[in-house]
Amino acid sequence: MHKTGFWKRTHRWPRSLQRRPDPQRQTDRDRTLARRLHAHFERDLELADIHGIHFYVQNGVVTLYGVVRNELERDLLVSLVRRVPGVKGVVPHLQIVEPQFQGAPPVAPEPVSS
Repeated sequence: MHKTGFWKRTHRWPRSLQRRPDPQRQTDRDRTLARRLHAHFERDLELADIHGIHFYVQNGVVTLYGVVRNELERDLLVSLVRRVPGVKGVVPHLQIVEPQFQGAPPVAPEPVSS
């Protein structure tokens, strides 16, 4: 029998030495999905004047961080992200901030008298 000092392919490492997946870490698949989401939505979000949305993916579940103007924007963004292949779920951590008027609120024009 020839000893090479290498483990045979059929030999298993002791459980204490086996590498176990860490559920708290992102996988390569998660990072790829996050990059795809960012690339896919970057232009659309810019056109809609929505800035600062961040995507974090863990085990296929997308967590959205950022600020939107209203619930409609939030619901639309969540709905669009759910449709992307590879997304298993969406957790919206989006803050809704209503836009404020600059100065006084607009006033209806006075009727013109003749």
